[in-house]
Amino acid sequence: MVKTSAYTLEGTVKKFENAYNSLIDNNMQEYASILNDIEDELGKTIAKYPEDDELKEFFTGFESFLKDKKAGEVIDEKDRISKFLSEIKQIVHWRKVDMSSGKDLQFKDYRSLRGKTGIRG
Repeated sequence: MVKTSAYTLEGTVKKFENAYNSLIDNNMQEYASILNDIEDELGKTIAKYPEDDELKEFFTGFESFLKDKKAGEVIDEKDRISKFLSEIKQIVHWRKVDMSSGKDLQFKDYRSLRGKTGIRG
């Protein structure tokens, strides 16, 4: 199973931060535009990494939020965007931890990459 890289998702985190800031500043036109950008970006990322169940679940919740918003339901947008921002930051953080620990490497450590002479290559 291939997961989306934490570094790939950092752009999405930045967009969520921008959306939250636009909402706080009451700049609704920019806020709506950023939400559409996030939806497009996440959709493309999920299409590229279809086995990433954690990101799919996140995207499903975000799509539900957007549908509620478009349907005109009364929702606390500031709270919901804040929760999405926190959740995506957690995903990125733990994926960076996994990457730095070597958990996702196909080898136990880099020593197995050495050639016959003991030099990597």
